[in-house]
Amino acid sequence: MFYMGSEGIALASEIQACAPSSKSVNQERIPKKSVDIRVAPNGSAKRIINRKATEVTHRTQYAQIDSSTKVNEVCRQGGWSYIQVKEPEWLAATHMGWVPSNTLNEVKVSSKGKRIYRENEIIWDKYSKPYKNLILYAVNGYLQDECPDLDPSFVTQAPSRTTKKNPVFFVVCGKDRNVRNIFFSKAEIENRKKQER
Repeated sequence: MFYMGSEGIALASEIQACAPSSKSVNQERIPKKSVDIRVAPNGSAKRIINRKATEVTHRTQYAQIDSSTKVNEVCRQGGWSYIQVKEPEWLAATHMGWVPSNTLNEVKVSSKGKRIYRENEIIWDKYSKPYKNLILYAVNGYLQDECPDLDPSFVTQAPSRTTKKNPVFFVVCGKDRNVRNIFFSKAEIENRKKQER
């Protein structure tokens, strides 16, 4: 197996492993933003090229993580973390290496065992952005009751269901062949909030 670096091909052996002096972590994390994966724990180390994306686009594409991915933080060393992508699973074999530790969020879980999503873990567009607080309320609450395998990394409007007074949004539920969309409206969220008071 090999990875391509910014100066050519980087052999798997070139990706620096966790040093004996590094802090062992082994925790799931969510990237705060898009960040390139590097072969060593420093900003001047080669970036790993996303070979498949590069072949398809005929332009150099780098292996990155962002808020739509889940990673395992293996260890920390001097402000850098060695990570391996966990989700989506098809990136696990190629997306591993070093990223700045401050670009990773700890995965938070409520006392009821529900995942707590932060604002920066969701990609907002011009339709969903004005309703961030309502959407976060839905995503961190009743939507997880409807779908324990919720993926709210991107939330947008459903144009065919939206009215001017009541925008309708959707998020992805499930994995692989069991994927479906869950639709929810501004009015529905507001009603749920009233009932929980």
